[in-house]
Amino acid sequence: MFNTFKVLGLALLLAIATAFSAEAAKHKIPTPTETMPMGKVIQSPTAFKDFCKRNVGECAVSKPTAFTLNDDNAKALAKSLKKTQKLIVPQVEASGDFWQTREKRGYGDCEDFALTLRKMMRAQFPEASSAFRIATAFTETGEYHAVLSVETNKGTLICDIRFQRCQDWAKMPYTWKFRETAGALVWQRIAS
Repeated sequence: MFNTFKVLGLALLLAIATAFSAEAAKHKIPTPTETMPMGKVIQSPTAFKDFCKRNVGECAVSKPTAFTLNDDNAKALAKSLKKTQKLIVPQVEASGDFWQTREKRGYGDCEDFALTLRKMMRAQFPEASSAFRIATAFTETGEYHAVLSVETNKGTLICDIRFQRCQDWAKMPYTWKFRETAGALVWQRIAS
């Protein structure tokens, strides 16, 4: 009889541990291997300049800082990524290029996703606001694309509407082009 309770107790503990592991896996963010290299300063996209004129507070940040990548912060990032993916209903803009953030569910493109996630993360982590920057690239099919880059204390992560989890920038299937310079209207080339 004692052995039966012992086996049932071990089975219960194993089930609880498995449930916690599954929950932790939802928030698992890989540790980046390196920082995204920056190159020559360039002019920022016109649509970004227009966005900053309309949303001055979202483009003004403090001195450059890194986002500390620990368990709690990784969970916050994963939760915000999921929330942003639910807010933005992917749709290519019919004409022009209008960058915006969303607070309610609605249509948007990759820039809108990146800006919305950036705004969420900067609100949660104002001391690391400069760590959250827009980056652009060409996808594996040659399409122009924008993502949120997160400069952590361990390297650069990319959060993208196309993927369920943030990823190490060096492992993304992209040809990198440009990235926002924290707190400035100029951007930089991403050195390859």
